[in-house]
Amino acid sequence: MDIKQLEQPKSLPTKGKPKRSSKRDLIALEHQQNESNKKAKQTWVAKQPIFVHNPNLDENRGFRSLAVALLGDEKRYIDIKVRMREFFINNRGKTIY
Repeated sequence: MDIKQLEQPKSLPTKGKPKRSSKRDLIALEHQQNESNKKAKQTWVAKQPIFVHNPNLDENRGFRSLAVALLGDEKRYIDIKVRMREFFINNRGKTIY
């Protein structure tokens, strides 16, 4: 084996001093802010609500509100209640935590 092959390669001469960047790298928080700013520019504009519904003030007002939003009728709150109960019973052992 030839020793000259093991020598380090010669570097080419450069003109003047090498340029050093004065720009620092961004920290993680700045990267996150840049990403959130990009996403904020892409977000949709919220529309005005079509209507405001004031359900009866009883223990079923949450179900009544969902019935209006999903089914269009406050009186169908029982359907929402039954569906939620069935879902809970069918998925009792399953959890996302």
